Amino acid sequence: MIKVLTGILIFLLMAAVDAIAAFSATPVFREVELNISVPSGFTNYIERQSVTPLSDKFTDYHSDKPSSVYSTEFTTSMASVFTGEDAYRNHIVNLFLKKRYRDILELYPAYKDKIVSEKLAEEVKLLYSVSLINLDDTEGGRILKELCLAGGFFYQAACDKYTQMHWDKREYEAITTLGRKKPFPRYTFSALVLSNLKLGRVQEAKKVLDDNPDMVFYIPDFNNMRIVTEYYNGFYMRAANLRYFATDNLSFILADSLINIGELSPSEDWIKKLNNTEEVIYLNSKTAVNTKNWKKLRDGIKQLKDEQLLHSLLQYYFARTYPKPDFEILDLFSFKDSKYSSYPYYYSGLALLKQQNYSDAAFQFGKVRAPENLKADAVFYRGIALIYVNPIVAERDIITVLNTSQNEQQTAQSRYMLAQTYYLKEQDDEALQLLDGCYESYCRILTGEIHLKKALSNETLEDVKGIDNPRAALLRAAAYYNIGDIFSARREIAQMDVNS
Repeated sequence: MIKVLTGILIFLLMAAVDAIAAFSATPVFREVELNISVPSGFTNYIERQSVTPLSDKFTDYHSDKPSSVYSTEFTTSMASVFTGEDAYRNHIVNLFLKKRYRDILELYPAYKDKIVSEKLAEEVKLLYSVSLINLDDTEGGRILKELCLAGGFFYQAACDKYTQMHWDKREYEAITTLGRKKPFPRYTFSALVLSNLKLGRVQEAKKVLDDNPDMVFYIPDFNNMRIVTEYYNGFYMRAANLRYFATDNLSFILADSLINIGELSPSEDWIKKLNNTEEVIYLNSKTAVNTKNWKKLRDGIKQLKDEQLLHSLLQYYFARTYPKPDFEILDLFSFKDSKYSSYPYYYSGLALLKQQNYSDAAFQFGKVRAPENLKADAVFYRGIALIYVNPIVAERDIITVLNTSQNEQQTAQSRYMLAQTYYLKEQDDEALQLLDGCYESYCRILTGEIHLKKALSNETLEDVKGIDNPRAALLRAAAYYNIGDIFSARREIAQMDVNS
């Protein structure tokens, strides 16, 4: 029988290493003042109507409605000149400029049937929808969005008005429902990027920018938006490379990006532009981590009051010093907010686990209280550590993860670990029940190993089929040997990596 205890150690420590990979330099989500720097297309449209005289051919009338002065027999022949669809359009425009929105609502049903031109019909529908909005009728917003997405003659004005309406009310979710496929006008494009940023959807904001690279020529703040989205997505080099055209309100983001990529000297120029003392302490403390100035780092930890920044500094220090952080420095990180207060224990536990100090690792993980997702991870890793200290308690932690975790990878790993403990206790059937439905390679290998022990060689071959792994190859060799296929057994042994 192939021994499995050393395999547990290698696999579980790799799980801890995978967890650490996510704790490299992470962006700090600070409020950045970015505004829409281009005018709305609808505003431009209205301004053009205000300064451009409507065609004399269709507007030389004095009553409220076109053709009302042409009621005599003499003037009947002239009526067609002054009552064409342009006249109806012009009348709606005039009413809109005079803010007579109720009149537009009253006249629109009759006028829309008399306007044949697609362009004029769309323009009148645009003004009708905005009139509805100005009278607090939500149907106007639906019509505007419809005009925007249809991509007609006035789609740009419709998109911008729809966006402007929701932007002014801080209804960012409504703006993002426009999607990002259409080549939107500049105002709407800017609002889409900024709305996604305000909603924390940094990847979607980046996609909007990536889909529209030509906007750099038309939007003054395009470069700033690009810097923010690259930074929040963790692309610090890209953000830093755009700094030459950046404005001072991005000083923190640029300084942090430069520190994260090791460009300490240029980061100082941006730090000097900051007025926020807490941000300066934070950035200087990160620099101290890079330069291994531990005294300066200790001073910074003690001075920093902003717990969001303090937590980010903790992550940065731990990522840069793992797997051998100074535990005395970790102990300096103290938080009042419960969503941060358990992280020092959690990070200490991960480092101790990597160092194979299982007892102390389990103790640190046991001190984690909140938030819930961190506590769940701590229970998982404590179960790993306790396998080597107290298998009975370890089994309890692993079962807890199985019953509560929403993390599919952790669930699969927990089933594997618990199955390993049952296998070592000769409880083969219980182990196989746990492994049923787990299709990760490590589960399949253990299943094959148990089947081989039960002299079910054909099942073993099926379990480890296609797995390119020395342990799987050894199982296949043993299974082939058991069924009398000596040639295949020798082939598997020959293909094994003897150094593994």
